[in-house]
Amino acid sequence: FTLYPTNFPQTEAHLTIKGFGTQARGVIFDSWNLDTQLKDGRVTVGNVSLEQGSRGCTVAGSIDLTNRMTRFRLSCNLPPASVLGLFPKAWQQKLAAENCAFVGPASVEAWGGPAAIGGIFREFAGRAKLERATLRGVWVEKGFVSFERKGPLVTFGKVDAVVGRGTQQGPLVGSGSLRLDTHEFKVEAKTDFDPNAFITLLTRNQARVVHALWFPISPPHTEVAVSGNCDNGMTVRLGGHMWGTNFMYNGVAVSSFETPITVSNGVMTMYPFLVVRPEGKAEGYLALDFDREWVDVNITSTVDPYAVGGIIDPVVETFLRRFRFEGPTRIAAKGRIDFGKYIATDVEGTLQGERLGIGWLLADRCSFKVRALGTELDLKEIEGTAWDGAFAGRARFTDIDCATNVYYDIDGMIKDAELRKVVQSYKKTDSDVYQGRLSIVAKVSGVIGEGKGGTAVGDGMLEIKDGRLLQIPLLGGLSRMLGKIYPGLGFIKQTDFNASFKIADRMVHTDDASLGGAFVSITGQGSYHFNRDLDGAIQVRPLNQGPIAAVLHLITFPVTKLLEFHLGGTVENPKWRPMNLPKELFLIFD
Repeated sequence: FTLYPTNFPQTEAHLTIKGFGTQARGVIFDSWNLDTQLKDGRVTVGNVSLEQGSRGCTVAGSIDLTNRMTRFRLSCNLPPASVLGLFPKAWQQKLAAENCAFVGPASVEAWGGPAAIGGIFREFAGRAKLERATLRGVWVEKGFVSFERKGPLVTFGKVDAVVGRGTQQGPLVGSGSLRLDTHEFKVEAKTDFDPNAFITLLTRNQARVVHALWFPISPPHTEVAVSGNCDNGMTVRLGGHMWGTNFMYNGVAVSSFETPITVSNGVMTMYPFLVVRPEGKAEGYLALDFDREWVDVNITSTVDPYAVGGIIDPVVETFLRRFRFEGPTRIAAKGRIDFGKYIATDVEGTLQGERLGIGWLLADRCSFKVRALGTELDLKEIEGTAWDGAFAGRARFTDIDCATNVYYDIDGMIKDAELRKVVQSYKKTDSDVYQGRLSIVAKVSGVIGEGKGGTAVGDGMLEIKDGRLLQIPLLGGLSRMLGKIYPGLGFIKQTDFNASFKIADRMVHTDDASLGGAFVSITGQGSYHFNRDLDGAIQVRPLNQGPIAAVLHLITFPVTKLLEFHLGGTVENPKWRPMNLPKELFLIFD
């Protein structure tokens, strides 16, 4: 060096320092180098370098001491852990608290100036690259970002990355900005990767929704614009468009999905959304409040109700699986669904469908209004057709969130259903012996589920008109016995049946069953047990007029005693026997 204390611009100096195996803040470097020169009033840093294996960091720049202007250029591909290790402890602790962990190779280039010495880091530009790296738990196959700072504003002119692994992987392109003074930010992006790839960045409830998505063929496409303040998540605003094809949500297959999307104050709104499946579509309005764990809806749907239930919540689908939906169904619903604890659930809607019911009861057509309030489901103004008859009623279900203890209360009627078709539905066989029109009025309550039949209680009335009732298999034994007493008596036309009944203690009981016809009347009392056993007493009485009455009056044994029978056995194998048979007539039934 040469010093000119009275003429500083003529001073010249050249300093070179090299070091090896050096530790700084706990980070060990294989070598480091400093090469700087002072000449003509300018300090030039030709090379400041840190090396760690095949990676390193170099800085070059200059300071003009005559006008105090400076410039620099930096290039660094050191491991991120080594760079972070050089930061002050307070910075490291803050980054750790915000879960800003970064693992993987990266490189950064930055340049700035000419600028005043105090402002060199207020105006600079650069670019960064990374590949096969993890950023806050998000896998980045490769990525590139260009950046520039001017005063408090940092802009990201180009973001280009491939995010995720395997089938989740896809591109992300975009741009953005950040104000360092107010912490306000703006981002615009287009993505084609599975949202599960960045699930580590989401809240618990957001992650639950995203985790239910599965894209086996291709990820969704999203275009979004996001703005807000880094210090207050409630200020974040997101707007954009999303669409995807051939994916699953909660195990439900979806052919396609499209919606504009906005996020504000922790609520994600999709309107108008469109979900398409092979059998129909659902469209309307959805607003998911992740903090409160509910969704506001206003939708119409022709999608399979099982699929709708599965999308809402697996518990809802489990409840709906107790019912049969075998034809087209249209649902319109408006209100709030609480997917946390059902407390805030309040939805009203209508349902219209074909071939729907429960168990062996299947309606040709049905419609009703529905109100879901908490864990209660109220069906009103139920009406429809079944077995060529008409039905109407109401039903209430409570504790629908409990898979094994759903309580029901049903009040309804069916009028003039064709008996043959009712029996065909119940027994899965067809027979012309079941003739007549069936009408029932009943009120029943209990618990739904296999093995829960014993909880049923209720009462009602049953009526059959225009039948050939003595020809049905259940009454076949009675018909044969009547034929033994008087040939042809077993084939008389008994057309009408009436009975009131009560349901309790795992059985249906009646005290006033009546089978009417032109020549005799048949009455009875008895029970049908839920294990299919029968236990009844039947009385046959001739009418006061007619040829059968005249013949029966010739028998010396009291007619009312002779024509009393017991019905036992089961529905499939009924057993009839006379209750008061005199010895002299015993053999006629043998």
